[in-house]
Amino acid sequence: MDAPGGNALKLNKDHFVKRGNVEQICPHCAAIALFAIQTNSPAGGAGYRVGMRGGGPLTTLVVPQEEDKYPLWKKLWLNVLPQEEPPNVTQHPLIFPWLAPTKTSEKAGNVVTPDNAHPLQAYWGMPRRIELDFTHTVAGICDLCGEHHESLLLQMRSKNYGVQYDSWLHPFSPYRQALKDPSAPWLAFKGQPGGLSYKDWLG
Repeated sequence: MDAPGGNALKLNKDHFVKRGNVEQICPHCAAIALFAIQTNSPAGGAGYRVGMRGGGPLTTLVVPQEEDKYPLWKKLWLNVLPQEEPPNVTQHPLIFPWLAPTKTSEKAGNVVTPDNAHPLQAYWGMPRRIELDFTHTVAGICDLCGEHHESLLLQMRSKNYGVQYDSWLHPFSPYRQALKDPSAPWLAFKGQPGGLSYKDWLG
C-alpha cells in the first residue's frame, strides 16, 4: 500500500520505502490491492481521503472456538450482519460506490453518511479515486502472486478529493471516545506499532 511518490523518486529519497518492489500485477491481485487501499487508506496529502474508520484501522472478527473444524466460508459468515431483507438492485449503487457516479469532496459538506448511503457501504468504502490503466498491459509474472498472466497492469492514475465519510460506526472496529472532547464523534481503534496494552482493553 505504500510506495515512494514522484518527488521522492526524482530526488532519490526513497530510503525507507523502496521503489521497484511491485511493478506489474495481475487483475486478480489488482482487485484485492484496490480493496486494501480503500479499506485501510492512510492520510496521503491534501484531499486524499482516509478510509471510513481512519487510516490503518484495527479489524475485529468473530472466530469459532474450535476453528479448525469449520471451513473458511463458515468463519466469515459469522461476521456477516443479519439483514431483515436482502438489498434490491436499485440499492446496489448505495452499497457499491463504483456503480454510481463518482462522489467527490472538493466542496465542504459533500460527505457520505449512513443517512445518505446504504449501511452495507461500510464494507465497500471508496475514499480514494483510483483508475487502473488497462490500455497498457504486458504478459508475464505477477510481482505479488507469482502467477503468469497475459494482461499485467503497469500503471494507475489517482486523483484527490474522493468520497469523504462521516458519522459511520463500522461493524468490524471497536470504538473509543475522544480523550479531549467526549462530545466529539467516537474514534475507531487503530493498530499500534507496539501492539495493544492493558489500557486498550474495553472489558
